[in-house]
Amino acid sequence: MKRRQNNRHISGMQQNQILDYFVDCHRLRDRANRLRRQVDLFREMAMNSSISSGQIGSDLRLFSELARQINSNSEQMDETLAELLMQTTLATNKLLRAFSKTLMLEKFDLALSYMDQNPNKDLVREARGNVSNNILQTMVSAEYTEIRAIQHVHHRLVHLSKRMWVTVVNLRMAGRNLRPDEETQFLPIIEAIHKGLETFDAELADLISATNLVKVALHGQEFSGQQEALHAA
Repeated sequence: MKRRQNNRHISGMQQNQILDYFVDCHRLRDRANRLRRQVDLFREMAMNSSISSGQIGSDLRLFSELARQINSNSEQMDETLAELLMQTTLATNKLLRAFSKTLMLEKFDLALSYMDQNPNKDLVREARGNVSNNILQTMVSAEYTEIRAIQHVHHRLVHLSKRMWVTVVNLRMAGRNLRPDEETQFLPIIEAIHKGLETFDAELADLISATNLVKVALHGQEFSGQQEALHAA
C-alpha cells in the first residue's frame, strides 16, 4: 500500500510540472506578441521618416531609402515572428495534450489501488504504462521539434536586429549633414528607432532565456520519466 501511495505522489508532481511547462510555453507567445508590437512601431517610424523626407525635399532621398530599409526589415521580422508564434502554439498544444493525459494516469492509479488480486490488474498497469510513455513521447517531440525550431527563429531575429542597427548607424551618419530644420524632423525619428531597438533586443533576450529554461526543464523531465520507466520495468 505504501508503494502505491508513492506512485500517486510522483504522478501528481509530474502533472503539476507539465502544467507549469504548458504555462511557461504559453508565456513565450506573450513575449513574441510584445516583439510584434515593437515591430509595428518600427513600421510607423519608417512611415514617418518617409513622409518627412518628402516634405523637406528631394535632397533627403537617403532618408527615404533608409525608411524603406526599416520597413523591409520590419516585414521580415513580422514574418519571422509569425513563424515563432506558430511554433509556440504547436508546443503549447502538445504540452496541453500531455497534461490532459496525466489526468488519465490518476484514474489508472486509483483503479490499481482497488484491484489487488484482480486478473485484469496487469492489463490496467500495461495501459497505464502506454499512456505514460505517450506523455513522454509528446514532451520529447515538443523539445526536439517545436522548441528547437523556436531557437532557430531566435537566431534569425538576432540577425534581423543587427541589420536594423546598421540602418540606425547610417541614419546617424546622415544626420551629421542636416540643416537645423531637418534635424528637428529627423533626429526624433532616429532616437525613436534607437530606443525601439534597445527595447526589441531586451525583449528578445528575455524570450531566448525563457525558451532555454523551457527546453532544459523539458529535457530534465524526459530524463526523469525515462528513469521512472526503467524502475517500473
